Amino acid sequence: MGSAIYGILIVFIHKYAPIPPSITDIETLNTIEYASVVYVLGFMVIANVMRKKMLASDSILTKKQSTKAESDEPPFIANYLTTLFIIWALIEAITFGGVVLFLTSAKLMIPLVMITIGVLFKLANGPRLEELMQLAAKQNAVALRG
Repeated sequence: MGSAIYGILIVFIHKYAPIPPSITDIETLNTIEYASVVYVLGFMVIANVMRKKMLASDSILTKKQSTKAESDEPPFIANYLTTLFIIWALIEAITFGGVVLFLTSAKLMIPLVMITIGVLFKLANGPRLEELMQLAAKQNAVALRG
């Protein structure tokens, strides 16, 4: 939701209160646009790799000692949500990069594309039933082994 607000904010600022660009050199702007493609792809790869590594780790099945209240909820649920928040924070960097690019160059298209990619990628990286089922099966296998 926050990422979509960035897009609306940029369109509003661009239409009603244009900011004078701090970068006006065409060559520099082209370099920044190519760098933003690498930036977006880099964060997408990092988010996917981190998600796979964090969910494949056995530590996701263990309960943290700092939890206050007892619950009948399996410990991997809280760890799974923590993993998702970390991934979402990485994806938020894509949309924030779009905002920074807009504020420095006053071009609208590339930042809006970056924000759209960030929003769609965040939606694609939501909770997945398959992952939860795999974690539940893994938890049951560990419980049976004792």
